[in-house]
Amino acid sequence: FLNVNVDHFSQLLRGHALQHVDISQRVLEYIMTATLPINTQMGPLIKQYVQSIFHSSDVNALPEALIADTVRQRTVVTPCQVLLLLYILYYNESIPSELLNEHQGKPSAAESNTIICDPLEIPIKHVLSHVETAQGYRDIYPDLLSCVANQFPYLFDVRAALVETGRRERSDESLKVYIKRMSWSSVEEALENHIDRPNEAISALNQLTKESTVELAKATNTIVRAMLPSLLCDEAGDAVRDAFSELWDMLNNVAPRELWVVTVNCLCSPDEPLKYNLNALIADPLIIFKSDVRLFRSPKMLPIFLTVLASLRTASKHNAWQRFSTTFANKDQFFNARNVTTMMFAQDSAMLQFLLEICLPQNDESIDNLDAIHLPICQFIHGIFIEDQILVKLLHFQTYDQRLLPMMVQHVPSIYITANFLAELLKQPLPEQVVFGILLAGYLFERYPLENYAVLTEKNVIRALAKLAFPPTRDGSPPTLQANSYLLEALSSTPHLANAFPHLSPAINDVLNDITQALPATSAGDFWADPVALVHEQIRTRLKEVQQIVQEQAQNKDKVNKSIM
Repeated sequence: FLNVNVDHFSQLLRGHALQHVDISQRVLEYIMTATLPINTQMGPLIKQYVQSIFHSSDVNALPEALIADTVRQRTVVTPCQVLLLLYILYYNESIPSELLNEHQGKPSAAESNTIICDPLEIPIKHVLSHVETAQGYRDIYPDLLSCVANQFPYLFDVRAALVETGRRERSDESLKVYIKRMSWSSVEEALENHIDRPNEAISALNQLTKESTVELAKATNTIVRAMLPSLLCDEAGDAVRDAFSELWDMLNNVAPRELWVVTVNCLCSPDEPLKYNLNALIADPLIIFKSDVRLFRSPKMLPIFLTVLASLRTASKHNAWQRFSTTFANKDQFFNARNVTTMMFAQDSAMLQFLLEICLPQNDESIDNLDAIHLPICQFIHGIFIEDQILVKLLHFQTYDQRLLPMMVQHVPSIYITANFLAELLKQPLPEQVVFGILLAGYLFERYPLENYAVLTEKNVIRALAKLAFPPTRDGSPPTLQANSYLLEALSSTPHLANAFPHLSPAINDVLNDITQALPATSAGDFWADPVALVHEQIRTRLKEVQQIVQEQAQNKDKVNKSIM
C-alpha cells in the first residue's frame, strides 16, 4: 500500500488517508534516496509528515540517532542532507505552536525537545549557501530559507553575503591563473609566524580565500587561534591584519557560529579555548566586552568585534522571545511580554554604555586622536538607534560622559532624534540630567540650526539654564544664585547656542549677566582655602570667556539668521 511514488504519497497525506499509519520509514526512504532535481512534492510531503507527528499518536518522528551523522557532515552537501535539514527545521518550528496549543502557555517538559538541540551540530549556513547556488533545489529553497530565517535570524548578515559574492567572483577568475600553492603545514607555519614573516602570512591568507567553503569551515578554528591573539600586538603589521580581516569576513559566511565562538574565546580567554560556548554567548552577549583591551585601540580589528557583537545581540533577542513564546506566552503568566522588552532594553543600554566607555581616552590619550576608533563604533550605534528609537531616549536619560557629546553629534546622524524629547529631559529633577540636556542642545543645535530648534532653545533650554542658576524656592521668595559645579558645566553650552541662533543671543546674555551680578565678591586668596569660593572663581572665569562670544553674536544678530537656513 505504501509502495507508491512521491507524488501519490503526498496526495495520500494531504487527504489524511494515512493518519493512523506509521509512515516514518517510508518518508525516511524517500529522503535517503532523493536525487537532483528534488521532486516538487518532497517539500510539502515532509511538511505534512511533520504535522502528522504532532496530530497522530500512531506516527513516529524520524530517529535522531539515525539522521544525526548524515545531517552533521561537512564534506559534500547531498540532497539527503538538505532534505533532512528541512525536516529538522519544520519539526523544530512546529514545537512552539503545538506546545502552546497543548499546554496553554504553561511550561512543559517537552519545551526543549527539539531535534539536534546544539545549534553547532548542523552546518546550516554551509548547506543553505550550497542550495542557493546549486542546481536542482529550486522548489524547496524558499521554504528552507524561510525556516532558517525564522529560527536563526542572526545567520543573515548583509555584509557577509556581499563578501561571499565577491569571493565567488574572484574564485572564478583565479581558476584562469595558475598560482603555486603552499602545503597545509606551510600555511599553518606562516600564520603562526606572521609577525616575523608577514609576506608569507599574507600569501597563506590569500590562498585560503580561494579555498572551497568545506576546507575553510574545517580550518576555522586553526586559522583564528593561530593569528587573532597575536594580531593585537604592536609588532603585527597592518597588511597582515587587513588580509586576516578579509578572510574572517569570508569565514563569517561559511561557518558563522563556530567562528563567533572561537573568536570570542581567543579575545577573552586565549589560555582557556573552550571557556565560552555559543549558548553562553547568546545568553549574555556582553561577555564579549571582556576582550583584550588592545582590541579597542586597533582600528583594523575592531570591526570584527562589532560584527560578532551585532550577531550575538540578534541571537540573544531571538532566543529570549522564542523562550517566552514557548513558556510564558499565556496572558495569565506573571512574566509577560513587557518583561521581555524591559530585559532587552536593559541589555542594549548596557551594551551602548560599554561602547561609549571604549570611546573615552585612556591615560595620556587625546580624545581628538581616536577618530579611527570612534567612527566604526558610532556607525554601530547609529544602526541601533535607527532600529529602535526608544533606545535613543533611554541612553540619553541615563546620560553618559559629556566629553563624548561632540563625537556623538558629529558621527551619529540619528542623534537628531534627541530633539524630540529634549524638553522632557530638561525638566528632570536631577541636575546631572539637566546639565547633560543643556550641553546636548548646544552641540546638536549648532550642527543643525533649524527653526523649530530655535523655538526649543528659547522656550526650554534658556529657561532650564536660568532655573539651574536660580532654582525656584518653595515659599515663593526671590531665588538666589546656586553657583555650583553643575552651573559651571552648563555655561559651556551658551557659545554654541548663540552661534546656532544669533537672534537669541540677547536672551542668553541676559541670563549670563544675572549670574555675573549675583556672584559674591571674593578676594584673590579666598578660593585657595575655600572650595565654594574656588567654584565661584571658576564660574566667574568661565562667564568672561562665554560672554565675549555671546556678545559678539548678539552684535551680529541682524546680519546672520541661521534659524531659517
